[in-house]
Amino acid sequence: MSHCPDCQQDVSDPSAATCTRRHFRLGNRLVPRVRYGDERRSAVWYSFEDRCDDCGVESGGYHHRDCAIEQCPLCGDYVTVCRCWNQVL
Repeated sequence: MSHCPDCQQDVSDPSAATCTRRHFRLGNRLVPRVRYGDERRSAVWYSFEDRCDDCGVESGGYHHRDCAIEQCPLCGDYVTVCRCWNQVL
């Protein structure tokens, strides 16, 4: 079982429908996170289902930390590999 360090929910539990962390902090600025299913679609983006295959959140929910599918609201890349949050995550 893996727990999200932000909301402390067990990400394998179906009741963990969304993370409670709604923003990223970049310096003194809060940047709204992209909800699952609201990601910009492109040929390289993931095919969306009712729940995220990586962290299990429901459509419309916020991904749990370190989810491989979450999109960066600034650059559009995956949060786990983009460079926007090197100081934040």
